Amino acid sequence: YQRFKGEISSLLIERCETCVPGLAGLIEFQELSTPLTLEHFTQGPRGSFYGLPARPGRLFAPWTHARSPVPGLFLTGQDVMAPGITGAMMGGVKCTGVLDGAFGFFRLMGALRRSTARARHQPPEAGAVQPQDDRTARSA
Repeated sequence: YQRFKGEISSLLIERCETCVPGLAGLIEFQELSTPLTLEHFTQGPRGSFYGLPARPGRLFAPWTHARSPVPGLFLTGQDVMAPGITGAMMGGVKCTGVLDGAFGFFRLMGALRRSTARARHQPPEAGAVQPQDDRTARSA
């Protein structure tokens, strides 16, 4: 199994090398993960890394809410909102909104919108990425 993972890893690096010559010489460590790797480290069934199954009913399940039945315990992450990185981030946003009380999510989104608007009108700091005008981004 380890030898097979090494062969696959080397093959992938060779393929990348055709697009980025010299890449292989820059690699100091490599690790190829498989579903078995994920199952070993995360205990996800059959190597699943998305947590709860992505089915429509999960959004209404009582265990997918930020407020848990345990007083003072709040939940966040991908299982509170949706699978993946964006889902995990939005699970955090949802939890923050719940912690902020009634309409907390909407206050949080309003604050984000205002801070984005302020950032558009300030000169970027050295090395900072300047936000694009939404109209420019859509037409590009």
